[in-house]
Amino acid sequence: MLYAYMYTNQLDKAENTYYNYLKKVSSKNHQTEMAYNITYSYFLKKNKTKFEEWKKITTATTNSNSVYFKNIELMTNDFNKK
Repeated sequence: MLYAYMYTNQLDKAENTYYNYLKKVSSKNHQTEMAYNITYSYFLKKNKTKFEEWKKITTATTNSNSVYFKNIELMTNDFNKK
C-alpha cells in the first residue's frame, strides 16, 4: 500500500502506512527500504524539510556502507548545491 500512496502523491498516507507497519513487523530491511522510498519521494518533490525528517529515519535504520545511505548522501549533496 505504501508504494501506491507514494506514486499517487499521498505521502501523508504513505507515512501512516510506514508507522503502522512498524507496529506489526520488525524486519529492518523492509523498514529501511520503505523509509528510503519515502525519503526519495520528498527529494523528488524538492521538499527539503520532509526530506531531512525522513533522511534521519532512514539513516537510523541502516549503516553507512549501504546503498540507501550512499544514495541519501548524493541527494543531500544535490540539495546543498542549490
